[in-house]
Amino acid sequence: MLPGETATTPAPRRRLKKRILIPLALLVILSSLFAALWIRGTVAETTERNPTSPADGVVTQLLLAADGRKVVRCAVVVEDPVERVWKAVTDYAQFEKTFPTIQGVQSSVEADGRHRLVCEVSSILGSWPIDVRIRHEETPARYVASWDEPSGDVVVNRGSWTLLPAPGGMTLVVYTLDVEVRPFPGFLVRAVLLSRQKTVLTALKDHLRAERR
Repeated sequence: MLPGETATTPAPRRRLKKRILIPLALLVILSSLFAALWIRGTVAETTERNPTSPADGVVTQLLLAADGRKVVRCAVVVEDPVERVWKAVTDYAQFEKTFPTIQGVQSSVEADGRHRLVCEVSSILGSWPIDVRIRHEETPARYVASWDEPSGDVVVNRGSWTLLPAPGGMTLVVYTLDVEVRPFPGFLVRAVLLSRQKTVLTALKDHLRAERR
C-alpha cells in the first residue's frame, strides 16, 4: 500500500453481506413471532381466573377445559345487574351495533326455543359466515347463552356467555370460545382470539355504560 492510501472493502463484498444478513434478520424475526404465537395459542392454564371488580379490566386466558380442549376464556365485572347485561348479550338484532367483530346480523327464534343467529364474523385472519342456534338457560344463580354449531370453514364453533351475580348489584361476565377455522392451525386461531376477544367485552362494557347515561 502506498503512502496516503487507505484500505477499503470492495463494494461486491458489502453487497454480499447485505444479501446474507437481511434475510437472516428477517428469518430471526419471523421465527420469534412464530414461537410467540405458538406459545400463546398452545400453553393453557388449568385454573379459571376472574376479576374481582370493574377496575381489574378484562382477564383473558387460554384454559384447559375438562374435556381436554383448549378454550379462550375472557371475564370482566360490569357495574350493571345481571338482567340488564343478559338483555344486552341476547339482543341479537342489535349485535352489529354492540360488537365490532360482527356484521350483517339476522336473528330469529326456532320452534324448539333456540335463538338462531346468522352473521359474518371478522378477524385479522379473514371473515367467515356464521349460522348458529343459541340455547338460553336462566336460573337465579346464573344466566347462560351457549352454542355448539360449526358452519363452512369454521369446523368447530363452541362458545357461551355466562353471567353470574356479583356483590353490589354488579355482574361477572364470562365469555368462552372454542373455534377451529380451516386452513389455519389451531394455535394461531387461539392466539388471535386471545388478542381479539378482549375488544368484545370492552365493547359490551362501553355499550352498557352508554345505556346508563
